[in-house]
Amino acid sequence: VKNDAVIQRVIAEKFKDSTVLTIAHRLSTLKNSDKIMVLEKGELIEFGDPDELETRPNGFYAEMLKKNSA
Repeated sequence: VKNDAVIQRVIAEKFKDSTVLTIAHRLSTLKNSDKIMVLEKGELIEFGDPDELETRPNGFYAEMLKKNSA
């Protein structure tokens, strides 16, 4: 977890004026993203601001967050 925080900080600092595509298995890796794309079986199923996706009723990303925190 400590290494992940260091990596996220370095990416935020060094690439602040760049577009960064992050493929993540841990949801915490995405917490500072401007936009999130959720793919299932290669298909785009959700796209948007993390706060909006987190509160979307019956949203896939929202469900992943709930399961992750359980």
